[in-house]
Amino acid sequence: MKRLFLIFIVLLIFTGCVTTNKHTTTKEQYYQAKITALENQIQQLQKKIDLLETKKNEAKSESEKNVILSELSTLSSKQQENINYLEQIKKDIYEIKSNLNKNKTPKTYEDYRKKIIYKKKIYRKKVTKPADIYTSCYNLYSKGKFLSAEKCFNKFISKYPKNDLVANAYFWIGETYFERKNYSKAIDYYDIILTKFLNSEKIPSALLKEGLAFYNLNDREGAKIFLEKVISDYPSTPQATYAKKYLYKYNLK
Repeated sequence: MKRLFLIFIVLLIFTGCVTTNKHTTTKEQYYQAKITALENQIQQLQKKIDLLETKKNEAKSESEKNVILSELSTLSSKQQENINYLEQIKKDIYEIKSNLNKNKTPKTYEDYRKKIIYKKKIYRKKVTKPADIYTSCYNLYSKGKFLSAEKCFNKFISKYPKNDLVANAYFWIGETYFERKNYSKAIDYYDIILTKFLNSEKIPSALLKEGLAFYNLNDREGAKIFLEKVISDYPSTPQATYAKKYLYKYNLK
């Protein structure tokens, strides 16, 4: 009888451990799914923000610009909330793994070394993804902190020179100069996209903004060439629609 009782206790302990591990694994899978969903949402929001930025720069009236700025502020806040939430979930996953690992008693030298290495991974400095850094730079730009945004994007380019967002970063640096009315410097950065990133989605915007920069420098011929280039090469884009309006508005035909 005593023997049967001991067997029953051991079975209970074993079953409890298995249930805990299974629960932990399920929770971790749930968090991983949330991470994937959030990362996708962050990318979609960034596309909307980029489109609104183009519309803001081409707004015909102050009231229209204010409406766009209000929407941009809302989207930027939502974007930051998503990024913060994403970081919190990652911390939660680290905690789950850490707690699970604490319950494992090393039995061999190899097990002990694995546990030490795992702890180092858990407590080492958090690694930030390039997309998160890019978004933080863009948030500075959207808040009108153009000098800080310029420095931030330049650091991003230096740290991740082969990242897919580098062309976009060059464009936003150009925009920081455009907003500060340094049109010659803005042109330099738009040109980087037009010469080095021929497949970039920012090319229509770079052409449009370079045309407007030339106009602000009283180079009407340069403005006309670039605005017409947008229309001829990218006729079905929103930038082409804006280019037509500016050709008419500035009497460049």
